[in-house]
Amino acid sequence: MKLRALVLALCMAAGVTAAAELQGVYVLPTERCGDYFMVQMTVNGDPGRTLSMLLDTGASHTVIDVDAAERVAGKPIAIGRYARFGQLVAGDLRFSGVRARVLRMDHLQLAIGAPLDGILGFPTFKELLLTIDYPAGEVRVRPGSLPSPDGERILRTIKEKRRPVIALDFGGYRRPVLIDSGAWGGFVLRDSDALRFIEEPVVYDSSLRIDRVMIKSGARLSGDVRLATATLVQPTIQVAESTELVGTEVLNNFSMTFDQKRRRVLFEQKKDEPLEFPAMRDLGWSISPKNEGYRVLRVFDGLGADRAGILPGDLVVAIDGTPVYERDLCERKQEQRPEVPVSVEREGERMEFTVPVDIVVP
Repeated sequence: MKLRALVLALCMAAGVTAAAELQGVYVLPTERCGDYFMVQMTVNGDPGRTLSMLLDTGASHTVIDVDAAERVAGKPIAIGRYARFGQLVAGDLRFSGVRARVLRMDHLQLAIGAPLDGILGFPTFKELLLTIDYPAGEVRVRPGSLPSPDGERILRTIKEKRRPVIALDFGGYRRPVLIDSGAWGGFVLRDSDALRFIEEPVVYDSSLRIDRVMIKSGARLSGDVRLATATLVQPTIQVAESTELVGTEVLNNFSMTFDQKRRRVLFEQKKDEPLEFPAMRDLGWSISPKNEGYRVLRVFDGLGADRAGILPGDLVVAIDGTPVYERDLCERKQEQRPEVPVSVEREGERMEFTVPVDIVVP
C-alpha cells in the first residue's frame, strides 16, 4: 500500500506539454477514491478510448500503464517509450501535445484499489489555475492568476522540478515540503536533531527501494505547525529518508488553487478552526501488493503482526474473510478496532490469525 514510493518510481522521466482554451470556471470530470481524484479522459475525444488518470501534484511528469497505452493506441508500445496523444480530453477541456512515459503500473493499481490507467502530472495544468477542492469533492480549472503572496492564505512555492513545494516551520525547523495529492498520509520528514517530538519515533513500517529498504518511524511533534491560516495541533509525523512532503491526510482540510507560472498557491480552509491529529494505529507490518495478495516483507518486534505470529514471506489473501482485492480500498480509513482477522498462505497452507491493532503514536 506504499503509493508514494510507487508513484515516485513511475514518474521520473515523462514529459508533458499542455495547452487549453477556456473561459470561466470548469469542473473536471473526476471520480473519487478516498482522497484521490481520478480524472476521466478520452484520447482525441473518442469515447472508445477512455483513461482514468490519477491527479498527482507530486508527479513532475505524466505516465501511462503499458496495457492502457496499447488499448488506446491500438498497438503495443514498449515499456520505457513514450505514448504521444494529439489531445487528451476531459469533458469539454482539451490538452494538446501530451506525451506520457509507458510503464507497468499493476502494483500501483492494486495499492489504490480503483481502475487506474496512468498518472496525470502537475505540469499538465501549467497554463491554467488548478483548484483541488477537497471539502467540495471537485477539481476546477480556470484562466487567470493569483494575487501576490501574502504569507498567509497565498504562499510562494519553491522552484523545484515542476512540482509545488512550500516552506513550513516545524518548531523552528524550517523545511521545504512537497504538496502531494498522490501521497496517502500526512507529513513525511527526514530524521533530524532539529525536530522536537513528544516521544521518540517508533519504528513500525518499511518499504523497498531499488537499492535499500527504507525504514519508517512515527512520532508526534511537541509543537504546532502553521499552514496558511490553519493551526495544525501537534501533528503526527512519518519519519523516513524520503521526499519531504505533506499528503492528503492534511490536504483534505483545504481547497488549494495553484498558479504554476507565478509559483503561488492559495489555501482556503472550510472551517476556521485548529486541526487535530488522531493517534497513529498500525498492525506493525510492511506489505507489498502482488497479483495474488499482499506479500509480507517485514514484521516489527513487539507490534501486532509479530505478536500474532505473522512471518515475513506470508501472503495475505483475506482480511475480515474478504479477499484483499475485493475490499473497497477507496473507503479505507485508519483501523479503529482493537484487532483484525487476517488470512495468510504460508508454504501452501492457509492460516488464520487475529492481529492486534496497536497505537504506535498516541
